[in-house]
Amino acid sequence: MFTPQIKASKANTSNLTLPHQHPYPEAVVHELQQKINVTKRVETDDKEWSGWNWRTDGDIMVNGAFFVPSGAGMSAQYAEASSVQPKSVVQIDQLTMYSGVFGDPRIP
Repeated sequence: MFTPQIKASKANTSNLTLPHQHPYPEAVVHELQQKINVTKRVETDDKEWSGWNWRTDGDIMVNGAFFVPSGAGMSAQYAEASSVQPKSVVQIDQLTMYSGVFGDPRIP
């Protein structure tokens, strides 16, 4: 299926494309792009959120959604966390068997 694309002309969204199947007026392109930004930082200045460590790896973005990474990247302090292999949802009972409030045994 062919999906035409429209270029945004706003200064802070230059070089971004918005996939669509209908001709959007350029006046609404910026607003639409903000709605599909999964990392939308509401009422936050770029200087503030640029230090936040937000990453995505393997997430599937659909319907034009996009992710804007920020922060220090995959530095040594995150090496251990990123080495944990994902587990199947089938194992949820086993993985959470001993989770809960300290002092209260979990009754299966």
